[in-house]
Amino acid sequence: MVVAACYYACHAGKGINQLKHGGQLVWVAPLAKLLLLRLNVLWNNGLIEPVQAIVPVPQALTSRLTRGFNQAEVIAHELSRHCGIPVIELFVARSKTPQQGLNRQQRLNNLRQVFELKESPTLKHIAIIDDVYTTGATSQALANLLKPYAVECQVWVLARTQTKSALQEHSRCE
Repeated sequence: MVVAACYYACHAGKGINQLKHGGQLVWVAPLAKLLLLRLNVLWNNGLIEPVQAIVPVPQALTSRLTRGFNQAEVIAHELSRHCGIPVIELFVARSKTPQQGLNRQQRLNNLRQVFELKESPTLKHIAIIDDVYTTGATSQALANLLKPYAVECQVWVLARTQTKSALQEHSRCE
């Protein structure tokens, strides 16, 4: 299941862009709080299951050095601080062409062999956290690595785009 705090076209999109590309970490707390509000509504109404850990989408070392931080990781830690769910780094990433601006097929091709598991997962229910959900290619690539271990995953994002491909994307990450 994909849980998004809002659509990228909303005002939060500007904050996400300033966080991701402008290094303005001041946006982490309000954006995480927006997602947490959405999650609380879903949890309180029994619409999503609790998870055992929050797992940030990994970032290649070159990207981390360029940006100075992994936005998914800082968002994950902020969420964890408020809800008490631990953050674990389950995946590693190799360098790739940035996903921004690529269509769905290009994104899927770009992600082949980019991610790998650090170790065999022992948890059975996790949340993969990222900043923006466009086509689902990133979360699907990570979920595919978890299939042999029967790990159920939710995808939590600050925002999702309203592209046709994103709206047609399956909402399950299994």
